[in-house]
Amino acid sequence: MAENAAAAVERKFDTYAAYREQFLDALRNTRRSLLIFDRDLAHTALESRDGIEALDTLARDVVGEEPIRILVSTATHIEQSCPRLLKLVERYSPRMRIKVVAEGAAHPDGCFLIGDGRVLVTRFHLDRARGKRVDGASPDIARNAAQFETMWISAKIGPSGAALGI
Repeated sequence: MAENAAAAVERKFDTYAAYREQFLDALRNTRRSLLIFDRDLAHTALESRDGIEALDTLARDVVGEEPIRILVSTATHIEQSCPRLLKLVERYSPRMRIKVVAEGAAHPDGCFLIGDGRVLVTRFHLDRARGKRVDGASPDIARNAAQFETMWISAKIGPSGAALGI
């Protein structure tokens, strides 16, 4: 009897360096859709040269409207410390959007990235590095994607990178 090729493979990590490594690897291998939920993106390495390069490649090659969606609890870090990310958001709008979780809305204790609906990189708690990467079919991916969609509906528009002509 053949083994199920779609079985999920889990890899655990417990350092921020390992988290960033898994995050960037998942980002580099995403081709169709990307969902990210995080407090502020500070620990993701998304603003690093490698992170921006991977996100730029995905945004340039992906098709459809809003295939790249980033949801944060607060936009302060992005606005103050992520100029390269903001330039990408401006350049690739509407394929890439950032939203901020609605005030008072319930959200998970952890954070996650879902690539192509088949890869999950998650930290179990916002203030700790411990987490896991899941490749393949997993109820964890479906649960996090459903939480993301619920939060996305009521979230407010976040930083767009566009200069305000005020």
